[in-house]
Amino acid sequence: MSATAERVALARRFHNEAIGQTLTVRRRRAVRLLHLAGHTPMPAAVVFDDQTLS
Repeated sequence: MSATAERVALARRFHNEAIGQTLTVRRRRAVRLLHLAGHTPMPAAVVFDDQTLS
């Protein structure tokens, strides 16, 4: 169970880091002025409780 919890935590961290980078790029002036982000909604971070059952 702990190995699975570690894998989930790693995947969540990777996902949230990718979202942070995406938001940084989408906030750039050129991206907004040229409408390069399209009409997709802004991505949202994934939040899980990291505590595992004992």
